[in-house]
Amino acid sequence: MNARSREHRRTADAARRLAGHELRILLIVAAAAETHPGGMTDALTRLAKFDFLVRHPAFAAEALDGLSPDDPRLHLSEDDAPRREDRFLLPYHYGPWDERYLPVVGALIGRDLLTARPVSLSQISRDLVLLPTPSGRTLAEESARSTVWRAVADRCTAVIDAAGSLSAEQLTALIATHLPWSGTHPLGEANR
Repeated sequence: MNARSREHRRTADAARRLAGHELRILLIVAAAAETHPGGMTDALTRLAKFDFLVRHPAFAAEALDGLSPDDPRLHLSEDDAPRREDRFLLPYHYGPWDERYLPVVGALIGRDLLTARPVSLSQISRDLVLLPTPSGRTLAEESARSTVWRAVADRCTAVIDAAGSLSAEQLTALIATHLPWSGTHPLGEANR
């Protein structure tokens, strides 16, 4: 394989990963809209936490009251069991400082799959309310019925059912409680 072919393959792989990330975010927002028809408020901050919990369902079951590891919507397998090392590494993989949410949300808005509006028109705020558009809702529903995305859609619903009414601060506290930011790591002291 020549250099041009390798570069083309890397570019295609990156595009597939980004499309998957976008669809997962759309599924989270669509699940939130089912229980909160007014939209997901404090969207970027809460979205990062919800996405973290969807991507790590064993931690979601541990951290969220009312969500059991036996909940079939989590589709947990032995491979999903948390490892000791993950408790120190995973907190670095989510957060409002994770800039990937801005272009992902922007791409979904640009494709007319999401709408965004400020929380309040009377005050300056970076907080947004996100809602799927009709075409976004259709894509989320079709994806949720597909064998490839069914488990992810089920996890989104389970996480939103258990945590959709929690504020960004409450979500942060729950995650921090169950995934400590400091402690003894197998490779030495880990501090944040």
